[in-house]
Amino acid sequence: ITLGDELTLTAQVTAGATGEVEFRVGTTVLGTAAITAGLATLPFTFNSAGNHSITAHYLGNARFAPSDSLAQDVLVNKLVTGVVISSDEVIDLGEELTLTATLDAAATGTVEFFDGADSLGTATISNGTASLDWEFATAGAHTITAVYSGDATFTLATSAGWLVTVNKLVSAVEIDSDSAAVDLGDELVFVVTLDAAATGTVEFFAETVAGPGARAAGAESLGTAPVNAGTAEFGFTFTTAGVRSITAVYSGDDTYAAATSAARDITVNKLVTVIALTPTSLTVETGNEIGFVVDVNAAATGDVEFFDGTTSIGVVPVVD
Repeated sequence: ITLGDELTLTAQVTAGATGEVEFRVGTTVLGTAAITAGLATLPFTFNSAGNHSITAHYLGNARFAPSDSLAQDVLVNKLVTGVVISSDEVIDLGEELTLTATLDAAATGTVEFFDGADSLGTATISNGTASLDWEFATAGAHTITAVYSGDATFTLATSAGWLVTVNKLVSAVEIDSDSAAVDLGDELVFVVTLDAAATGTVEFFAETVAGPGARAAGAESLGTAPVNAGTAEFGFTFTTAGVRSITAVYSGDDTYAAATSAARDITVNKLVTVIALTPTSLTVETGNEIGFVVDVNAAATGDVEFFDGTTSIGVVPVVD
């Protein structure tokens, strides 16, 4: 039977016996019942769980002497209580969480909380509840269970799993550079600032800006730099002129989530070549041909257009 259930104890005596039967557990008398038609019955409710060895003691009468029955074992099971966990389901890393286990209002003892197989701690039950404050050291999904110790009345019990999601922290990602403009061929150093405790890497991307509000499809990775003491530095030399939109993508780590900076536009200026025209001055007769030579930067390509005042007199390609 279960603790709290009523049990009817019955003793059968020899026909003709009258009087009373005393029911006992050991030397403790549970109660006395009168014999009727050879039977004595006693309704009884046990107040403690466990195995109880019951005997019936006939008190005797003028004809029959007192006698005792053989013992009969009765197992009284403890009550079963539900164990239900409650808490916030989603928190941020570093935030304290209160885990609460709710049981039967009469339950006493302790509740031990587990994250998987790892014990988080033990709390004492008061008025049917037990609470534990806990701060998770790692982000991700944590399945929490509560194991009730049991007491004299209630049996050991374990709750169903309770899922708590611990989010990583979010770090601001701010990108800066030596300047917003650089000449073609010059190195530009980008600096990304994150939370001081952040680790991992930052990858830098460049997107060509085709015009006001217009960006070329796709972004090109320029390279990756490690995060050190909350900063990542990266130097890059552009090989083509134009406007580039630069973003920094943080990899994230065990504590911080991946994040992307706002874009920073960089203008890469074309080089300026010095044009040297020879001869610089010359006197010739009308109708005579004259040749001009223009020296430009050795890497320059394209065309040179010659003018007489504002009048174009010819265009020739740049050669060696």
